[in-house]
Amino acid sequence: MSDPPRATPWTRAGRLAAEWAARVEGAWFDYRRHVVTAPTAEERRSQRRPSDDWSLYIPARPASARAALQALPVRDPRDYTLIDIGSGKGRIMFLAAEYPFRRIVGVESVRELHTAAELNIRTYRSRARRCSSIEAVHAKAQDYVWPVDPLVLFFFNPFPAAVMTQVMQRVARSLERSPRPLWLILLFPDLAPIIQAETTLQLRQQTRKHHLYASAHAEE
Repeated sequence: MSDPPRATPWTRAGRLAAEWAARVEGAWFDYRRHVVTAPTAEERRSQRRPSDDWSLYIPARPASARAALQALPVRDPRDYTLIDIGSGKGRIMFLAAEYPFRRIVGVESVRELHTAAELNIRTYRSRARRCSSIEAVHAKAQDYVWPVDPLVLFFFNPFPAAVMTQVMQRVARSLERSPRPLWLILLFPDLAPIIQAETTLQLRQQTRKHHLYASAHAEE
C-alpha cells in the first residue's frame, strides 16, 4: 500500500484560509446577536478526547446551516418544534430563531456547553428573531424523550456512530408510537447511512453539505 499523499503548501494554505473564514463568519454571527457561540482559544487547543457520547465542539458555519434550514419545505414553521441535537453553545438555535417555529430546543450533554447556551439565551438579541421560545436542555441525546409535536431535528455530526445509532432507534420508536410529521436535517452527512439503516425516514434532498429526510406523514 502506498503512503498517503503529503499535504502541499497550497493545501495547507487552503485549509488555514477556510479555518480563518469560519472564525470570521462565526465572530460576526455572534457580534450581531450578542452571544458567544464560537469555541474559545482554549477549546480550540484542547486535547480532550471525545467521550463515548459526544464529539469535540465545532459549531456549524452559519451560511451552511442557513442553507439547510431554507431548504426545509414546510408550509408553516409555526406548526413545528425544532430540536438541535448536540446544540453546544446554541448557534443553531439562534439561527433557527429567525424562522417562526413554534419553539426551539437545544439538547446538549456537556455541562459547560449547556451552561454557555443558557447564558447566551439570556443575552441574545436580534431584530431578525421570529421565534419567542428558545430552551436549552441538559441531557444525553440517547436519553432525551422526543416531544409528540411535529418536529424538525437538526444534526451536525454531534457524536460518534454508536450513539447516533441509539438516537435513530429512539426516533424510529417514537414515530411508531406517535406517527406525525418529522423532518431531519443532517449537516455534512457523514452519518447518513445510520439514518437509512435505523429509520424509515425518506431522503428528500441531497446536497454536498446537507441531507434532508422526512417521515411518511411529512408534507409533500
